[in-house]
Amino acid sequence: MFDVPFLDVAYREPARLAPDLSGLSDLLREVGFTETTVVELLEALGLQDLLSRSLEYALLSDGTANHLMATAAGLLTQLFVRNGWAPLDVYRARLPIALRHRAEMLGLVSVAGAWVKGHVSISPLSGQHFLSDQLFTLARSGEPSFRRRSDIVMPPHASTMALHDAASRDGAWKHLVDLGCGCGVLAVTLGGSYGMVTAVDCNPRAVAYTRANAILNGVDLMAETVDVTKQRVPVSGSAHLIFNSPTSIPYRPDVGEPGIMSPELALRRVLAQFPTRGPAGGLAQVYMVVEVPNRYGSAEQLVRDWLTGAQFDRVEVREQHDSPVAIPTEMILTRSIEPRCLLLKRGDDAPVLADYLRERGTREVVSAVVSVWV
Repeated sequence: MFDVPFLDVAYREPARLAPDLSGLSDLLREVGFTETTVVELLEALGLQDLLSRSLEYALLSDGTANHLMATAAGLLTQLFVRNGWAPLDVYRARLPIALRHRAEMLGLVSVAGAWVKGHVSISPLSGQHFLSDQLFTLARSGEPSFRRRSDIVMPPHASTMALHDAASRDGAWKHLVDLGCGCGVLAVTLGGSYGMVTAVDCNPRAVAYTRANAILNGVDLMAETVDVTKQRVPVSGSAHLIFNSPTSIPYRPDVGEPGIMSPELALRRVLAQFPTRGPAGGLAQVYMVVEVPNRYGSAEQLVRDWLTGAQFDRVEVREQHDSPVAIPTEMILTRSIEPRCLLLKRGDDAPVLADYLRERGTREVVSAVVSVWV
């Protein structure tokens, strides 16, 4: 079913993975493979910037790859963050045998002649580690190639961290539900303070990664394949629903973006998961990219319009004007969108995107975390 063997086991019989996955994170930490070390090794501006621009940092560090592999943490960065190759003799010299054995047993790496290649990304985050697909790989020449599969499961991203940092931690809710869980970062990192954790995604590959990452990080949760456009997730009245929604700006119809939806639809889909207005209440929190039209003063005004007629106690919109997707008014008017803006599909697309936004009467683009208490 899956091209990475451990994913089949994770999806069908996750308990069988426990002997090999349990303790792997400890082995990675013991050799210094942490978020702090990876950021320092790749000279990134910070973790969120590294997660958002992993290919850029991989290419910038190509000239120092040999120096990078002088330590175990650097070699792991080469294999699982830069997604490059490592010489077999260096791999064997740098990594403890116990760590090599786990990686090989799980199929995280393979040997091809005198070289070793990683088959997944491993992202250190908040003292934990997360397996996901590789969005790109580097040939031994340093040339990148991109994964084009429609069911690809992304590593943690800046949007993941934005929702993680904004998520409620007041202890009022007993059931955490991670909608569109991806590789399970939010369910795993936030789940410890809840009596029940459910993670769902319409992509079976994402569910397999989430189950594996839950075992890897010692978190008890239920992960299931559910399409929330067609099914409801069973939630209690005292539930906290989170959704890192796949919202973007579809200014290039020729560039496919599987699963992309409007922010209004994303918010409605989450709120539709609450069956009734129960006495225990609930909280929905959604990360989204919002086009603010000229006739609105803020994203909050727009969101409140979307909620007209809906039943809720209160709403809070936390706008993020300094996020990697934000486009202020001046940039739209001058057609000078920041080249590092993550909404650009191509490096020279700034005028194209700016014209698209101007034609639509867009005042600004912001990312936001919308919280709705029901």
